[in-house]
Amino acid sequence: MTRRTLCLVLVLIVPALAFGAAPSPYDAFLGKWEGQWITRNSGMVDTTLTVISVDPEKKTARIIYTRGGTVATGARDPVSRNGVGTFTDETTLVVGSVTYRLDGDVLKATQVNSMGGNWTGVLKKVNTP
Repeated sequence: MTRRTLCLVLVLIVPALAFGAAPSPYDAFLGKWEGQWITRNSGMVDTTLTVISVDPEKKTARIIYTRGGTVATGARDPVSRNGVGTFTDETTLVVGSVTYRLDGDVLKATQVNSMGGNWTGVLKKVNTP
């Protein structure tokens, strides 16, 4: 390897190592999202999805999900879960039975529950990672 080639390799590789990997198309999901589920029977239920991290190679995201527990909606005790979601493409994250689709600056959520009912929701990002 010549000195010139070695310099070129260092110029190309060292910045990538120093600054981390290139941005992932899934990075748009990172952060805290808040909104409401609209249900057929219950009306509106507050919900939060926090995407803690994404793994572009595995196409997964670590999340914390909460639902309910606010006086405004009359919901019962809040439900909170940690989990892992799977990206089916650059704009869709599936967590259990819930599908989140990135649409501009909102997440559109849908869920089909075990009794055949559909829930829909819209969440807006409240902070950036």
